[in-house]
Amino acid sequence: MTNRYDRIRTSPFDRAYTEEVVAAYESNNWDAVLFQYDSFTADPSIAAAYAGMHSENLNIIVAVRPNTCVPTYIAKVLATLDVLTGGRIRLHVVAGGYHASQAAEGDLLDKEQRYERVAEFIDLCRRVWIEREPFSYSGDHYRVENFRANIRCVDDRGLMISTGGSSEDSLRVAAGYSNRHALWGLPYAQTKEMIDTIRDHSGRIGRPEPPSIQIQLRCILGDTREEARAKARRMLDGMRSELGGRLAKRAPQTGGEARARDILELGEWHDDCFWAGAVSETGGLGSSTALVGTPDEVATALRHYASLGVDAFSFSGYDTVTEAIEFGRDVIPLVKTVVG
Repeated sequence: MTNRYDRIRTSPFDRAYTEEVVAAYESNNWDAVLFQYDSFTADPSIAAAYAGMHSENLNIIVAVRPNTCVPTYIAKVLATLDVLTGGRIRLHVVAGGYHASQAAEGDLLDKEQRYERVAEFIDLCRRVWIEREPFSYSGDHYRVENFRANIRCVDDRGLMISTGGSSEDSLRVAAGYSNRHALWGLPYAQTKEMIDTIRDHSGRIGRPEPPSIQIQLRCILGDTREEARAKARRMLDGMRSELGGRLAKRAPQTGGEARARDILELGEWHDDCFWAGAVSETGGLGSSTALVGTPDEVATALRHYASLGVDAFSFSGYDTVTEAIEFGRDVIPLVKTVVG
């Protein structure tokens, strides 16, 4: 189980809050925490280093957007962090879904080009970690001549690399290059379709073992189904008061947003406890869908996702620390024997 540390803060990096987040995750059955990348927030690799200093077992996932650094550099940074944390660093490569955010940091490539760059970025990072002799690389986006890194990851195979996204470009790149691909939360049928698509892509290129699958959701728990759904309704009322439909009126900019809106059009509730109601205000931005119910109901849903081929789950909360403790205490033990 992974949680996303994605609290948006306009103040400088908050050391005390980071320590609180890390302690909540490490003490409540979580496997990992993701430090997300945004154009306007603290550098995730430095935040990850601080988290590593204040944890002992928690795996730390660092999100990187390829337009912000060359792969030879970030591969060395992450290998160094991996050694310092005893092998607990993972890499999550973000193509970038929003033009304004990309352009703010000088990236004017279109979406297809950004995913082509992701493929080269992953390929080159792996070469940095694995090659023992100087090597050269020539691609459409990167060129390297006689490069060799002295710093090595704890695992000779390098770091686990994940990608994310719901577009066809993201699924195709994941099939060829990722160890794990993260999907935004979808109902059972649509999740199975996405998994089958990735597997088909892997089969066409001759990859015998396709990437493992992770899904990203939110979770709203209650002692009863009614209590959990009432909590979801209160959250939606708060969103309506704050957002006033502004995000929902935007044209979707990513495949994930488009799919979330399609799901809402089919209905607010799906399967056992899948809720798409928040999409009516978020427009599908980020992690907008949730599992809503008792711990047993949510655990049952997660076990069903596992039966479809989902290997890992990532959750982000509306109240990060409180919900990390609650979910870790009440839900994770119910599914730990099924998924890692």
